[in-house]
Amino acid sequence: MPTEISLQKTEARMKLRALKKSKIILKRDVFFVPGWTDQACLCWTEPYTESGEDRLPDWEYTVKDWEYIVGNPEKIHYIQLTKNKNAITITRDNRGKIKKVEFKSDPSYKYICFFEFAELLKNKIRAEMRKKDIKEIDLIGHSMGGLDIISAVTLDPALDNYPEVKKFIKTKPLNNVGFVITAATPYKGSVPADISKYTGLDEMLRPKWSDGIRKQCDNMASDSEFIKIINQVGVRNRLLQTAKKGVHSFSGGDDSAVKPKDAFIEGAVNHRPFKLAAHSQKMGITQDPRLHLELFKLLGP
Repeated sequence: MPTEISLQKTEARMKLRALKKSKIILKRDVFFVPGWTDQACLCWTEPYTESGEDRLPDWEYTVKDWEYIVGNPEKIHYIQLTKNKNAITITRDNRGKIKKVEFKSDPSYKYICFFEFAELLKNKIRAEMRKKDIKEIDLIGHSMGGLDIISAVTLDPALDNYPEVKKFIKTKPLNNVGFVITAATPYKGSVPADISKYTGLDEMLRPKWSDGIRKQCDNMASDSEFIKIINQVGVRNRLLQTAKKGVHSFSGGDDSAVKPKDAFIEGAVNHRPFKLAAHSQKMGITQDPRLHLELFKLLGP
């Protein structure tokens, strides 16, 4: 890692740790939403490549690690996007490192578009809001999780006369939303999705993919109807109006899945990409203390 980036990350960690003294008080309940094939929400709660005995002592990797700087951590929620909360199975080795995550037994494994996940997301959040009498919320999504969020707060079957909306969106959009924050979200589609869709790669991989996963990939291509709908001016304006505290988008400068130019949405408070931040894994944006610092700066007073 270049010295410049290493220093940036060290500085971000120092600033985050300094917040322990003053504590951040969350004004709204915050929901972290995972991306595609991460229904277990590990992107926000578990180190991608270091866990168990490999985990360095006193070293924070994830958003969950930083909860000690928050004075009311009970307001932080990590959404698991399965219909059955017991459907996710995480297998660890004898050193505590994650070996495998399975959710194939859950119906959500066969979902074919992020509009479906948007409905599931609304159901999960509304259930939690009723249970804990939550009035206002902030939403933070990684990758396709950002598309789930955008669809959940904007699309309305009573207003949007698109066949895709009519087929998959059944309930009113979420309201009482403060921030909408996305990290490496393919607003304009994903380059790997384009490659898969137009090179026949999906046909080669079909034996290893469920039909849902293959179609999810196609539906995040830059020319998919689902991507086109969320980029309609009326839908985008609805997003900016619904997020009372603003829409913020972050991206990784070395993200091969979602290019920085595709991770921004017009009208949002855009931030330049973090250099050397990838889409996932150890160098992934959700494991980057520079992102964590920006998130807590926004969520705090």
